[in-house]
Amino acid sequence: HGPYWGRRADQLLVRSQPGGAGAGTEVLSRTADNLYLKKEFDQAVAAYSQAADQARASGNPEGAFQLASRAALVQELREKHGDAARRFRALAVALPAHKEAAAAHLRGVWNEAKEAAKDPEAGQTYVSLLAEQIATWPESESAALARIWLGKWHAGRKEWAPAIKALAGITRESVHFPAAVAAIAPCWQEHLRSRTTAGKK
Repeated sequence: HGPYWGRRADQLLVRSQPGGAGAGTEVLSRTADNLYLKKEFDQAVAAYSQAADQARASGNPEGAFQLASRAALVQELREKHGDAARRFRALAVALPAHKEAAAAHLRGVWNEAKEAAKDPEAGQTYVSLLAEQIATWPESESAALARIWLGKWHAGRKEWAPAIKALAGITRESVHFPAAVAAIAPCWQEHLRSRTTAGKK
């Protein structure tokens, strides 16, 4: 019946789905995909979020994770980085044992960095998310990359001691170890130079 009535039907379907109805998860997921293809992005995000809630309520954490990820990705593609960061963090914290949780959280950190580039006040949120990544998944490669980002953040502000601390936490076994060595060397040089200038040992 044409695109207008198609959109109306999709929107009505999203609003009519009762919370916690497991059978409606697949219908909502398909509706969200359809809304996304029609560039009805706000409605698509709402449908993905609702489908994720239903999947979680029906005991399907994997489905909930994937659907919530799609909602976050839509916001990322729209360059709504603040909302994307919140969504990625929320799904990772809700399901921290999921095999993709650490990667999803790091993607949230990346989005928060984009937000911080536009709004300096978001910088502290970015740093706190890096710390959360390191504390929650300390042995992951995503945490090693978070340490590099944190080290570079402090180095950019000439905060040499915390930069060194962040970079020194990356183990030899990590694929990011060579990058950590390259980043920590100038930090040590500047740290020692600043102490000498201040007359400290």
